[in-house]
Amino acid sequence: MKRLLPQYPKIAVYFLAEGETEEAILRHIKANYNRFTGISVNIDCAHGGSPGDMVDRAVRNNIYSKRAVFLDTDQTWDQEVLDKALANHIELIPAEPCGEGFLLSLLITSFNPTGRTSKDCKKEFEEKYLDKTEKLDFRNYGKILPLKKMEILRESNKILDRIICIVTKIDE
Repeated sequence: MKRLLPQYPKIAVYFLAEGETEEAILRHIKANYNRFTGISVNIDCAHGGSPGDMVDRAVRNNIYSKRAVFLDTDQTWDQEVLDKALANHIELIPAEPCGEGFLLSLLITSFNPTGRTSKDCKKEFEEKYLDKTEKLDFRNYGKILPLKKMEILRESNKILDRIICIVTKIDE
């Protein structure tokens, strides 16, 4: 009898989230879009830190076909961070000004993140949608952001579309 060797994915993606909310968002998107793609997506959480620290962490994970970092814009991304990410083929995905702000921009048509603080966005999201503990479990996002809604929103939201593209295919 011929011995079968394990099948390994040909494409492996490393996605680093700045915090627990961003990680939950990525896990929700992965759960809805990554099935049967043949792509292995590893989502990791940095639990905060500077943009430079997160890029350094992604640089160290150089065994992946594709690497991306989903991080807040409330801290400045200096030129050194941008250059290092570019040199190491790491895609930076902005959550303006934070993960909750990104979600509010999806859920409220008139929401404009410009000039909003992370604190304001977190407070508004927790009051209207998911509280501090609920927002950390990706399974809760199905209530407020089901697949059909994401399909519609990705047409007008470049960030959401980009995340979906990363977890479903490699487009070099």
